[in-house]
Amino acid sequence: MKYKRDLVIIITFLILIFISTQSPILELTEVSLAGHMILEHLFFFLIGALSVMLGEIVLKSLLISSSASRNDNSKNYDGVTKNRFENDKDISPTNQPLVRLIILDKWKYLLSKIFSINRPGYRYIWIIISVFILAIWHVPSIFDYAEQHIQVHIAQHLSFIIVGATGYLAIRSFGESFNLLLLLTLMCMMGFEGLLFSVTQTPVYTVYSLHDHNDAGTYMILISILILLIGFPAYLIHRALFHTQLASKDRINNST
Repeated sequence: MKYKRDLVIIITFLILIFISTQSPILELTEVSLAGHMILEHLFFFLIGALSVMLGEIVLKSLLISSSASRNDNSKNYDGVTKNRFENDKDISPTNQPLVRLIILDKWKYLLSKIFSINRPGYRYIWIIISVFILAIWHVPSIFDYAEQHIQVHIAQHLSFIIVGATGYLAIRSFGESFNLLLLLTLMCMMGFEGLLFSVTQTPVYTVYSLHDHNDAGTYMILISILILLIGFPAYLIHRALFHTQLASKDRINNST
């Protein structure tokens, strides 16, 4: 089951990366403010979150690979010790790919450090990074400048990937209470911003028309309502079923 999940993550990540390199597709999402604020944001946030999941898959693979390599080295070394005086040619353990082991260990150490920042205080870094990046890019003057300059726009996209990664790490670090708060905050912020866009009489972002602002506001309000009516209850039901299964397993284990 885990292998199927890992395969889905890898395939989805590769598809999103492929799409992100196709300019015609990205241009379609930027024709309207709704596409830019909803579809494009979601697109790059997903790439960021999936990159973290992919990194965890790589980390697990490195752990397994390095462990297997060390076992092989140990076996070969034992074989050399036993047959040292029996064979004319000595099989030296230095023939093993030690450089590969060193690279695996360094990369494993780096990934483990990145994914292990769950201690109180440190884990707030992920939230600070996400909020800071989003706040900066949604300042009207900076937003308009990024839309008019391709290099800055590319940097904006890359930073949204970072937001997706740091946001996912924050979700993993804080647990269910934070997830509920995040879902409620997202719903309220999107609904409030959508309300402002839907009734504004002056474009906030000059690169888009007033009609685009009103349409974007309408879509954002609809999405926030869907989160409230579908997303929030679905998450609560999912977690309730999860804890029910855990409780039933504990009862079975205790009874045995």
